[in-house]
This record gives sequence, structure tokens and C-alpha cells, in this order.
Amino acid sequence: MKDKNPRPLAPNDRIVFGFNSCYVFKHDKSTIKPSTDAIVTAEFASNEKMDLSDKSGAAQRAAEKAASEKDYNQKLAALNAQMEAERKA
Repeated sequence: MKDKNPRPLAPNDRIVFGFNSCYVFKHDKSTIKPSTDAIVTAEFASNEKMDLSDKSGAAQRAAEKAASEKDYNQKLAALNAQMEAERKA
């Protein structure tokens, strides 16, 4: 890109951002026509990123909670067994 004029993008076009560069790869044989519903705005991209990070964070929190509950249940079972043994003695 040598100018700053807006360029229409088709659904199969790709934009690659590097450290100090930006590349646009145009797909010439695109048979899909863009619709107004397929417009990606900065707000849409930000919301989508937040949704994905929330899902991955929720999965991690669920795994940590399951591990914590498993550890708690094991310790509780050991305490109950110890108390039962002390009652019988």
C-alpha cells in the first residue's frame, strides 16, 4: 500500500499486521459478494476479542474450581475418616 485511500475488501481478502508493516492480500477469484452484515468494525472486533478471552478465562477458572473442589473433598473425607476412627477408639 503506497497510499492512504480506503480500499474495499472482499470476504476472502486477508490483512496481515507485522511489527512495522501491514500487508493486504487480495483474493482475485472471490465468488462471495460482501454483504452489509459482514462489515467488521473496530467495535465488533473488540467485542469479539473480549468474548473469546472471557470464554478462555471461564474455562480456566472452571478447571481451577474443579481441582480445588476435588482437593477439598479428599481432605474432608480424610478428616471424616479420622473423626470416625477416634469415635470408635
